[in-house]
Amino acid sequence: METWADLGEADRLSLDEIFSSQIFPVLMPLAVDPAHPFPYISGLSLNLSIRVRNPKSGKEEFARLKVPTNLPRFIQLPDDASGRLRYIPLEDLISNHLGDLFPGMEIQEYGYFRVTRDADFELVDESDDLLAAVEDELRRRASGGMARSAPISGACSMGTSRSTAFARSGVSWCERAGTWPAARWPG
Repeated sequence: METWADLGEADRLSLDEIFSSQIFPVLMPLAVDPAHPFPYISGLSLNLSIRVRNPKSGKEEFARLKVPTNLPRFIQLPDDASGRLRYIPLEDLISNHLGDLFPGMEIQEYGYFRVTRDADFELVDESDDLLAAVEDELRRRASGGMARSAPISGACSMGTSRSTAFARSGVSWCERAGTWPAARWPG
């Protein structure tokens, strides 16, 4: 397993091409601000939280980017004559191309995270239709409350403090606790 920092120029150029042709077209960053509600985050999905700054206005913005599940999680690197198979995590490749997703903006910081949703399952014994009751519970569970959010190592602060508020929504990174504060997470 390789990281972007470990790669030479030839590998980076090859991955730039892969990113531009195969990955960039399926990415969809979502802004979080008063005009855009906090996006729904599906359970166990891998996400990037990104704080950007407009260099002209100085205004900081927050965005969330879901790592696509329709792409391989690990991208194979070209053969380097070592005889080893080498891979880079998809999220590492994406995070090193954030400038392509936010042209004209300065990337202040980013981090990777997953959300675990409440998966409790309760059925009432008096249900007339057991199948309908199970279907209702499964629908409820898919949008259940957040049980925890897990930051994933490898996040980059880009020279700023992770404890800085990411957005006006009140969401902040809690480095000491190693988690996002569930009580304050929207949705």
